Amino acid sequence: VSTQSTGVVKMWNLFAAKRLSVFGILSAFALLSRLKHVVRAEEPKQEPLKTEKDPKNLELKVVQVITRHGWRTPNSIVKGSLQSLPWECDPINFPYPGLYIRHRSYETVTPYEDYRTERLTGRPLTHGNCFGGQLTQLGRQQMTKLGDFLRKRYVHELNFMPTVLEPSQIYIRSTDTLRTIETAYALTLGLYPFTERPQNAEIVVDIAKREEENMYPRSACLRFTQMRQIRHKSERFRNHRDLYHQIWENIENEEERRYWESRSWAGCYSSISSLLAHGFPLPADLDSSVASFLRSESGREYLEKFSETESSRIGIGRFIRDLNDHMILAIEDESSPKFQIFSGHDNTVGPLLNAFKVFDGLHPDMGSFIVIEVWKDKAADEFYVKMFYQEKLVKLEKCQDSLCRLEEFLDVSKELIPENYEQECLVKEM
Repeated sequence: VSTQSTGVVKMWNLFAAKRLSVFGILSAFALLSRLKHVVRAEEPKQEPLKTEKDPKNLELKVVQVITRHGWRTPNSIVKGSLQSLPWECDPINFPYPGLYIRHRSYETVTPYEDYRTERLTGRPLTHGNCFGGQLTQLGRQQMTKLGDFLRKRYVHELNFMPTVLEPSQIYIRSTDTLRTIETAYALTLGLYPFTERPQNAEIVVDIAKREEENMYPRSACLRFTQMRQIRHKSERFRNHRDLYHQIWENIENEEERRYWESRSWAGCYSSISSLLAHGFPLPADLDSSVASFLRSESGREYLEKFSETESSRIGIGRFIRDLNDHMILAIEDESSPKFQIFSGHDNTVGPLLNAFKVFDGLHPDMGSFIVIEVWKDKAADEFYVKMFYQEKLVKLEKCQDSLCRLEEFLDVSKELIPENYEQECLVKEM
């Protein structure tokens, strides 16, 4: 089935669910026709491991896990009929035993419970017993299950990590957001349940000041903002936005309709998918088919945004450099942490996938993850990299096969890392 045919089927399901008029359906098909030249995703290359290397000679040396946070409440207050939904989150005084925050800029270590209480005290509850953008209890359970999956692979199947937690072997970094910090902690609870931890074991999460953060694109990079503004002036973008507005036109409550119409494809999909995950109703009698449509169209925006290498360099390139630095340090210094967790957002995972050209065209769900493994061929004293997205092995574009030589991986990465970030972020004359 062609990509265009798939789009028509999705639009038919969407508008059938809304019971639109014939005119509305015809308008939808007209918009699809106008959008036919929009960049489409190519399926990432996923294949079984092809290598002549003897598996007995391969030794796992480093594992990096990059995640989007688990299920959360909407970042802003959902208007209209969805405003009083019974979201369930952990209360302000919820315990996080052994969890500490380390500020990269100050090298200070703070108990997370103190840090969390300070951040939440005085904030109004806006979604059930939750704050806006807060990791829900379902999201915590989701990420603990991911940690359990990682434990099965790296503790039990590959014997890469010890059965009982050794904190010195794990490095954790998060953005300075409560839901990503708590996501990282929940993941470690699956990886190492309390029964498999020494008494008083400490989990330390590194964070940076927001103005120094590089785990997602920064609007402070003026060139990145300029490129976005140029895209927004294009006819393709306007057509795509027209299509977005048609989804919500049957919502009778004006305030609720304005809420959904004012959001981005990504922001809207995140809210809709979270409503579905928690078993809550959707606005205007829409069914779950709208989530699939929003996810693919939000993925289309990611493809547009990162279709040029320049966008990846200034958007996520500095974080790629950090990943590589931690990788190389762990290879060269066996006392360095060999299991590394990076807890971020959709605009961490999405840009990374786009940069390495393995994006599947679908917006990264909450709880989605990338795994990078570094293997050593003991016989040849060479290193290789494997990358997974959602458990699927992906082949990087310039690598000979899915077991990518470390030198090839670093060559691909080098093209994505800015040599002078401040200089590359300057506005260009058009």
